Amino acid sequence: MPLKSIQQRIAVIGGLCLLISAGILIGYSVYLASSTQHLVSTRVSQQAQEDALQNLQHLAGQYAEEIRTEFTEALETARSMATTFAVAKSKENGGLQVGRDEVNAVLLNVLKSQPDFNLFVLGTGRDRRPGLLLH
Repeated sequence: MPLKSIQQRIAVIGGLCLLISAGILIGYSVYLASSTQHLVSTRVSQQAQEDALQNLQHLAGQYAEEIRTEFTEALETARSMATTFAVAKSKENGGLQVGRDEVNAVLLNVLKSQPDFNLFVLGTGRDRRPGLLLH
């Protein structure tokens, strides 16, 4: 169909320009939407990882504090018992008669009254030299 009038030619050329402009705008909009989605996805993923890491560090700190508290309590008890045994055996106090059976009874009593201390005792050996407490 030949375009005979200038008005028809202008209308067709204007329509083509409008279609091309609409296609370019739609393509650019799709590109921007895809870029925005990728950017948002990346930032949300980073934020989720940072939040998870922060939560894990907080949780690890809580567990470390619980372990430190229990371990400190066990160490203080061990120091107290060691000091008591040392004072009891010192010559300045007349050298009380504290033998292996008495020491084992004290240790057993402490472990019975503090069952959590068993975790710290497991895997540790006891010295079985016969005359160790006599010196």
